[in-house]
Amino acid sequence: LVCGTVTVTKADADTGENKPSGAATLEGATFEIAYTGTKPVTVGGKEIATGDVALTITTDANGVARTEDETLPFGTWSIREAKAPEGYLVDTDWSETVEIETSGQTAAVTCRDRVQRGDVHFTKVTLDGKPLANVAFHITSDTTGESHVAVTDADGNLSTASKANPHTKGTNENDRALKDDGTLDESALDASRGIWFSGSKDATPEAADSRGALPFDTYTLEELPSSANAGLRIRTLHMRVDRDGCDLDLGSVADELLESIATRLSVTSEAGDGAVKLTDEVTCDGLVAGATYTLTGTLHVRGEGNTDEGELKDTGGKAHTSAVTFEATDRHMVVPVAFAVDRAAMADKIVVCFEELADADGKAVATHADIADDAQSVELESEEPARIETSLTDSSGLHALFAMPETNLYDRVTYTGLEPGATYHLTAKLVDKATGVSLEGTDGKPLAFGHEFVAEAADGVTTVRMTIDATGMEGRSLVCYERLERDGELVCSHEDVNDEGQTVRFCKISTKARLEGNISAEARIVDTVTYENLVVGECYLMRATLHDPDSGKEVPYAFGTAYFIPKETNGTVEVEVPFDASAYEGGSVVVFEALTDFMSETVLATHADLDDPGQTVRFPSIDTYATSEADTKWVQAKGDVLIRDRVTYAGVEPGSELTLVGHLYDQETAEPVRDADDNEVSATCTFVVEGTNGEVMNEFSLDTSGLEGMTLVCVEELYD
Repeated sequence: LVCGTVTVTKADADTGENKPSGAATLEGATFEIAYTGTKPVTVGGKEIATGDVALTITTDANGVARTEDETLPFGTWSIREAKAPEGYLVDTDWSETVEIETSGQTAAVTCRDRVQRGDVHFTKVTLDGKPLANVAFHITSDTTGESHVAVTDADGNLSTASKANPHTKGTNENDRALKDDGTLDESALDASRGIWFSGSKDATPEAADSRGALPFDTYTLEELPSSANAGLRIRTLHMRVDRDGCDLDLGSVADELLESIATRLSVTSEAGDGAVKLTDEVTCDGLVAGATYTLTGTLHVRGEGNTDEGELKDTGGKAHTSAVTFEATDRHMVVPVAFAVDRAAMADKIVVCFEELADADGKAVATHADIADDAQSVELESEEPARIETSLTDSSGLHALFAMPETNLYDRVTYTGLEPGATYHLTAKLVDKATGVSLEGTDGKPLAFGHEFVAEAADGVTTVRMTIDATGMEGRSLVCYERLERDGELVCSHEDVNDEGQTVRFCKISTKARLEGNISAEARIVDTVTYENLVVGECYLMRATLHDPDSGKEVPYAFGTAYFIPKETNGTVEVEVPFDASAYEGGSVVVFEALTDFMSETVLATHADLDDPGQTVRFPSIDTYATSEADTKWVQAKGDVLIRDRVTYAGVEPGSELTLVGHLYDQETAEPVRDADDNEVSATCTFVVEGTNGEVMNEFSLDTSGLEGMTLVCVEELYD
């Protein structure tokens, strides 16, 4: 009796290897072996008819399933997968047919399954719910050690799903931002890039946008320290992908503040006997409620060039220190630390208070020891006059803006030398930088924005918000003038038309697009964008897209970008757009542009006019039909005749002056036809185009004597 053996080897469909992805396994897959021959056979003492399942086999730890030796009789057998191993999907379309033809034969087949994949998403926020953008997470497979970097977007969202960021877009390029020493190159991060786990450190299958980024596995998501989460306790998350197509929602992931302190030293009273009472108001953040802390302050002397000349000593040579122990009742507390200082010891000195915050074990958890920090400093003898400095921006802190009907401006006013507790009134007005003329309201009167505040300390900051209609202000700059008054009397002002900090610029762009090369599948459109009123030294992104002039819809896959840092406020930048123009002959496309701030991704200016000829690129075409003067396709080969070539044109610029140049060729030899003086026979016609499409007649006059039997072909060229 002829009997044989069947072995089935499991493999990962993505890698093709007999090696599982992630935490999946190739062990435990079940296969049914059915008889498909015509005559019944006996397997294990049981008669098996056509279509009956004779055996069920299961893969071992090596992903191999095998029948016992020489179990299957001579005949045809069909194998299908009844159950996939853990972490994989059953391939219901897979089956294999084998023939047992010789005794001792082993028929080997391989079954490849796709690993289950899923995704994860969450929102990174502060404790008060504000989104944290550009926060990087190092995602690591707990099984294979494979790891990649993902980044939160402008709204604090991080998602590995392709619907958020296609896996195939810049796949895993954020990994380059993580340096060998574990620090981040934040300039190399881009939240729009895709992420993809192959399932092992060695395999590199191509990413697929139709599937989840994370194979069946458990993962550790480690938040990486950066400027985006500076001063916050970073988080480590854990999650598991255990079913195909899942998108795990981890909700809002909030970072708590680390302990930090900020100080403000002031003279609070005369203590008598020539002593002065100094109070350092220490603002503590990130405290753990219920924990015990000790604040220790030490007075230092600031020398020339902001040098630290050491501790301030009393007349007995003892350093001035003070300590306060307290129990935190909230995350945020203001704790006063008081000093009594001999006025004589402070004479002609600038005194700076250094503070250290320690926990109950005496370990320093935060320090503030900046000899150059004016907020930590006092000088009894110096009474500087009140002054203000201002910075005018939008809500994102940008000086370059998009001119919109409702534009919000924020003037951050820093003041010094005010009387604590007194009420002050700020009046802000906006003037045109070029003309110095005040911006007017709808009533034709100069706009003025008032803001009243109480100075909590001699030095501080307050903000004036202004809402204006910036329609039509593209290319203009506004400067904010501020006047500070108390009880109707002018205290100080800041009115400097050349102060860039007080200035906002409304950006403007205009364009001229052209076709480089021929009308082909590999055409290039070069868009020269003229920009006005940018901030020198800032980084910008110019993006160009192609649009159908009839529908206005964007042409798929036809766009170009250019990053640039202007050296002057006005200039030009070129954006190249690769484009398949072969299907647009006789038509046109319109180029739209958008200027954005690179760091904040804020749109600063757009140019999107379907009717703008400067943005329009045309792809002219011509077609010709030549006849005799009698409108026939033949002429007599004797004497002078007139050949009329009707040229139909499409896709040209209306109103432009064009020249049509035609030549006659012998169809058989492809040689140009020459007159009696051996000159090529040609015809030229110059005309002004009325519409994008039309026709014009080009006429050839020639002596046809001696041209009997020749077929003439008109070749036309159109020039602008």
